[in-house]
Amino acid sequence: MDTVFRIDDIQKLDSKSRIYQVNLKITSDDDQQLRELTEFIRGDDAGKTGWSRLVYSNMGDYPKALEFYEKALKIAEIALPPNHRNRANSYNSIGTVYYNMGKYSKALECYDTVNKILEIALPCNPPDLATSYACTGVVYDEMGNYTKALLYLEKTLTIRQKWLPPTHPSIQETIDIINDVKKKL
Repeated sequence: MDTVFRIDDIQKLDSKSRIYQVNLKITSDDDQQLRELTEFIRGDDAGKTGWSRLVYSNMGDYPKALEFYEKALKIAEIALPPNHRNRANSYNSIGTVYYNMGKYSKALECYDTVNKILEIALPCNPPDLATSYACTGVVYDEMGNYTKALLYLEKTLTIRQKWLPPTHPSIQETIDIINDVKKKL
């Protein structure tokens, strides 16, 4: 691992400027929190490759991406049992494309299906279910349904706090999103 620092302090240089001074503190080679976080991230990324995401979606060619994701879903529906987590992955990918296209109702349908599958396939609420709840919450936020957005985002936070190391960035990210939604209420 390269050199890693912790943020020790952040101070605004002056009230008129948007410039901050960030004081860093180097971590030791045997930092327990850093080791736990690193091990978790390595395990979380295990087996994932660049092929798990289609290039068309990244290029913004959403109709083409949708075509390929729907083909993958048809194969999954034939080859896998109804509550298999890989089926959920297909629905999640389709939901993400619809979200990127601004078709929030369609995205929500897909994410609801993902939630139902994962609640059965992963009943003890691991991080994949938290991510699915987060996607659902973000869509509700975009649609202006802040109460439902908070419901799903709080489920996300509960799971992440239970399953992830306390310093995992997803926990703070979820808290930030929840705070943003609360401001809209």
